[in-house]
Amino acid sequence: MVTYNTSNMRVLHELDSDHCPVLISFDDNPMLRPPPNRLIEGTINWNNFQLNLDDVLQPTNNLKTITDADAAVRTFTDAITSSIRAATVPTRWEKHQTRRLWQKHREPWQHHRLNQLTREVKKLLDEHRFISYQRHLATLSPEDSSLWKETKRVLKEPCIIPPLQQDGCQYASDNEKCEIFADSFQASFIPNPIKNKEFNEEIELFPNNYPSAPLPVNFTSPNEIHTIIQKLPTKKSPGYDLIPNFVLKYLTRKALANLASLFNALLRLEYFLILGNMQ
Repeated sequence: MVTYNTSNMRVLHELDSDHCPVLISFDDNPMLRPPPNRLIEGTINWNNFQLNLDDVLQPTNNLKTITDADAAVRTFTDAITSSIRAATVPTRWEKHQTRRLWQKHREPWQHHRLNQLTREVKKLLDEHRFISYQRHLATLSPEDSSLWKETKRVLKEPCIIPPLQQDGCQYASDNEKCEIFADSFQASFIPNPIKNKEFNEEIELFPNNYPSAPLPVNFTSPNEIHTIIQKLPTKKSPGYDLIPNFVLKYLTRKALANLASLFNALLRLEYFLILGNMQ
C-alpha cells in the first residue's frame, strides 16, 4: 500500500448532490523515471552508415597490452555509435506531440488536428501493409518450399496450451503453473549430499595444485564472425553499449576484419573483457 502525506482535506458543499465530494491535496514528490536511453531515434540510412564506419575505423594490429585492448574496444564501440547517429534520419512524431498537447490543454483545434493525423497515419500504415504483403507474395514460388510454408502458416490452427497435470490434478491458471514449475525447479536444483568429505576437499584443491599448461588457441576470422552475427536474433534488447543485434548485421568487411583482429588479440593476451571498464 502506498502512503501519501495529505496536507489538506475538505468537503465541497457547493454541488447539489446526494454525495458530497471530498477534495484532498497531497503533499508528496512524484517518482519520475527518466526515459530509457536509445541509440536509434529514427530511420537509418545503411549505405551512409557503412561509409561512415569505414572512414572512422582504424586498424587494430598492434595490441600488445590489456590497456591497448580496452582502448581498442572503446574505439570500435564509439565508431559504430557515431556512425549510427550520423546516418540516422530523424523522424517527425507530429501525431504524438499533438496528442500530448491535446491531453494537456484540451483545445478543440488540437482535437481536430489529432483526428486528422490519426486518419493520415492509419492510411499510410494500411498502404505500407498492402505493399509489403504484395512484395511478400511476389517472392513465393511453387518451385521451392516458400509457397508451401506460407500456405501452412495461413492454414495453421492456433495451438492451445493444455493444463498441467500433477498428482492427478489439473492446473490451468498462470499462478498455479508458476507454482508447479517453481516447486519442480527447487526440487531439481538442489546439491547432492556429500558422502565423502575428504574426497570432496581433495577435488576442490586439485585444480590449484595442478600445473597449468598453455592450451592451443584457435584464432577466429572475419568469415566466422560474419556467420555467427547472421545467426543472432534481431529482437533481443541491446546491452550496455545500446547497439542492437540488427546493426551488427550491416558491418562492413573492414569492420569484421577489425573485430577479428580484436578478438584474436584478446585470445592471445588471455584477457576476458570487463564490461565495467567500458562504461
